[in-house]
Amino acid sequence: MDMHGSHFWMVYFPDWFLAVAMIFLGYGVLFLCRDGFEGLHYNVSYASVLGDTGLIGIVLIAAGILKRHGAVPADWLRSANFHYVCIVVASAVGGFLLAKVRKEQGWFGEYADQYHNAFIAPMLTYLLLTLVPVIWLYGSGGEIKATVFFLVLCFSLVIVDAKTKRLDQQSWLQARGIHLRSSRR
Repeated sequence: MDMHGSHFWMVYFPDWFLAVAMIFLGYGVLFLCRDGFEGLHYNVSYASVLGDTGLIGIVLIAAGILKRHGAVPADWLRSANFHYVCIVVASAVGGFLLAKVRKEQGWFGEYADQYHNAFIAPMLTYLLLTLVPVIWLYGSGGEIKATVFFLVLCFSLVIVDAKTKRLDQQSWLQARGIHLRSSRR
């Protein structure tokens, strides 16, 4: 791997580009899928909107650290084996979410849910697995505290969403009188 491991792209792109690209991939595509296939752009999941924003914040914190430090001295953080394991774990998270949605909602849920579970969740999982150690080892006290805050926020919102049944977003909307087209097979 080169001097920045698999995260070299974070060093060469400006932070504003990283933020906008991740927001578009995380929210924009979901809104476009939901509007096109279901008739309304929506996202009622707190974890998806607010939690993912915190996770994007963690990526931006790590990007700043990588820009400051250049090469990360810890060999294990740059090793291909570490990144392969993280890819396998991230892929397993996506597979688990797809299987869970299939069990609960039939097939794999709405197209936007499929996109989120097959692409966004694994991407964010991979980035967290590979970037949180960078922040922990090389970040300032404020960067570490912000990272912990964003992680606690995200996981707390997943729990809130699960308890309020916001994870099956279309069913949550239907319970409130909003009926949309379904892209479920």
